[in-house]
Amino acid sequence: MGRPVFQKCAEFGVEPTLSCDVISLNSGDLITQARFGLAFKRWAETEHLNLAGKDVEKVTATALDALEWVTVNGAEACGLGDRIGTIAVGKKADLMVVGGSGIAQHPIIDGPGTLIYQTTPADVRHVLVDGEFVKRDGVLVGYDLPKLLAEADESAARVLERVRAAGGRFPATPTEGFDDVTALAFANLAQ
Repeated sequence: MGRPVFQKCAEFGVEPTLSCDVISLNSGDLITQARFGLAFKRWAETEHLNLAGKDVEKVTATALDALEWVTVNGAEACGLGDRIGTIAVGKKADLMVVGGSGIAQHPIIDGPGTLIYQTTPADVRHVLVDGEFVKRDGVLVGYDLPKLLAEADESAARVLERVRAAGGRFPATPTEGFDDVTALAFANLAQ
């Protein structure tokens, strides 16, 4: 819904960060946001070459840059850089461990590249917040995931019903036959 502001950040000397504010229509995981952000930044900075029919010979941003947008830069932007954002003695142990036997994670030639370009939420094996597991071996710790998912679906249905009752709809959502098609798709996924 608009251009990410990488150029404006550069103009004002601000380190870019990423977030996701509309997870009802897009993925909310920051790895996906980093992948999209990196793709956009590279496109925006090389569009003039592509339009001129020239080859791009050098990338303008790296996977490591994108990883920094969602870790170090994000922590600094929130005023928490002294406590989170990097792995260092004295900082909180907020860690995410990815990988495993999944084919998407191999071959690992460049760690940041594999993380940004290949990783999906399904590849996240462990998550620690302040040194405590909140996800272990791919499973949330201390939460009833089926119950949470049902509550999320019920909440979304209530919100959409209020929007429809008010005579509106969200941008980019189908209008006709949506409920029947969605119900069928989810029924098939659940089997």
